[in-house]
Amino acid sequence: MNPSQKTNLFPSKHSAWAILLGVLAIWSYFSFNNWIGDSEFWPISLANQWNNWKFQPALIYKPLFHLSLYWIYAFDLTSVEHVQVAKAFYTLLGAGSFICFFTIFKKYLSIQKSLLLVLILIFSNLGFSQIGLIRSDFLSFFLALFFFLHAPKFASDKWLKLGFFTFAFSVLLFAVTPKSIFISVLIFFFSLFQLQKNIRLRFCLVYGWALILGYLILDQVIFDGKISWSSLNAISFYVKSYYSQSIQPFFNRNLIGYLENDAVLWLALVSGLVGQLILVTKKKLGSSDYPWVAVGVATLLILLLHKPALPFFVGSYWGFLFLGLIPILKKIEAKYLTALLVIALAIFSLRISPSYYYPNSIQLQTIQEIESLVKTIPQGHLFDGLGVAPRSPQHLFYVGPDDDQSNSLSLKWVKEKRPEVVVYSARLKLIEPEIGEFLREEYRPIGMGFWLRKDLETTKKMGHLKPAFFVFGYYPVPENL
Repeated sequence: MNPSQKTNLFPSKHSAWAILLGVLAIWSYFSFNNWIGDSEFWPISLANQWNNWKFQPALIYKPLFHLSLYWIYAFDLTSVEHVQVAKAFYTLLGAGSFICFFTIFKKYLSIQKSLLLVLILIFSNLGFSQIGLIRSDFLSFFLALFFFLHAPKFASDKWLKLGFFTFAFSVLLFAVTPKSIFISVLIFFFSLFQLQKNIRLRFCLVYGWALILGYLILDQVIFDGKISWSSLNAISFYVKSYYSQSIQPFFNRNLIGYLENDAVLWLALVSGLVGQLILVTKKKLGSSDYPWVAVGVATLLILLLHKPALPFFVGSYWGFLFLGLIPILKKIEAKYLTALLVIALAIFSLRISPSYYYPNSIQLQTIQEIESLVKTIPQGHLFDGLGVAPRSPQHLFYVGPDDDQSNSLSLKWVKEKRPEVVVYSARLKLIEPEIGEFLREEYRPIGMGFWLRKDLETTKKMGHLKPAFFVFGYYPVPENL
């Protein structure tokens, strides 16, 4: 028995797994019942619109993400049950992500260090609140972990096999969302630095040509150029958003709370990355460490340079910073990780609500009421700009920030189709004052933010519910409402 085993607090890997699974059970409870952001509702309902893919470009440039939610429609569920299944599925992926982290860590570190690192990640602000969201960014994050789990198995001279393995994951990531290009950069550099210097050029050529040919075949032969059209639109929207006055860089007001709560961890992570770079310059790291150093540095640069730096985006890269510290973690004693875990737990216990957790019960109750309202109206359709009730007949028109074209079309279609029920979510504020004028002319209020077309009657009232504007916002409903 070596010294590291003697000082290990966990006598076997079984006890470490038991602790991890117990903590994940607690995390899963909170994740499943946590507040659902407004942008999480939209893909759940959009996943059932494949027959309208020509009018819903997101289905083309995010096919794998929407397919991950489409299977739920095979079951006979209410809207509330449907949302809960989607939430449970992505919570399961979140738990699987933490297990992947633990599995990767213990290949290089002791069981004790591996468990401490995963617990720190779980009880960090970003880890607890952002991993497991129903978002394409998180699905890319989950797939990338599978890459990092298996890519190290390739020998440093197997450039052809590693090239096609990296290519396959790049295609999968791109099929989740075009934004996965940043994660593709991470896995590319990991593979590049895993290989011997004299064969890296061959790897780059194989990887690059495989990506180009694979994309052209998929786009032209199967989708008749639709992927290029949708992807160019997505990139154009991204570039336009990048220069919008409402989009802010890393240190912005929207993210500052998450940065403050994880300030000590950020300091430790950045210090670790700097320490690793010093070790690299002094040639005190092995060649097998360089892939992880590349992942850590590239991740930090992406987070600092990318806009918009929203919590869910930063949260979907947060864990890669931990992976990037594997080389220096080999040299750090477990007691320092224990101290970081104590700090993370202390902040967690003080800030659990609403920074980390706010129950979604009021949202589910409101969805149930909305669904029952629509059922009282023959051939009734719902419009809310979000798709909060996936099993109710609804007009899915996208309303979002920095997308004037979609917002104008949505307003036009709503005026033409005149849906029977309109729920005034925070998204509809983006098409004011026109939507407000239209509602006051054609509809009558039946609750705070719930509108019924004037030519219809219903005995159902929604006045006892909290305002829909707050209930379906990204941030939790104000407690005084």
